[in-house]
Amino acid sequence: MAGRALILMRQGRHRLAQKQLREAVAINPFLKERGLIAEDPKRDAPRPGIDL
Repeated sequence: MAGRALILMRQGRHRLAQKQLREAVAINPFLKERGLIAEDPKRDAPRPGIDL
């Protein structure tokens, strides 16, 4: 899946590539490609009322 994500990124299909990459990292969190995951402001935003 990580390889497919890299190919999709090269094709400019970034949204689908991010989906594939997140699925791959969910299976194996030690993938070196995990650093390519883009921040998703809706998904990664801290919840209100919680100090980080």
